Amino acid sequence: MSQADRLELIGQLWQSIEVDELEVTQAERDLLDDRLADLRNDPDAGRSWGEVEAELRSRFR
Repeated sequence: MSQADRLELIGQLWQSIEVDELEVTQAERDLLDDRLADLRNDPDAGRSWGEVEAELRSRFR
């Protein structure tokens, strides 16, 4: 199976998972709650997706 075919299969499998089927631990919930609180307290503290994407593309070229 080619890499492209395998990636397509991975995508199909991932999309077949129902969000409600994913288990989230209490520690993960707490972490998400903390990050949401940080965002609410200082919404300008983060970086845009464009900035992050540009950095990743330059780093991994």
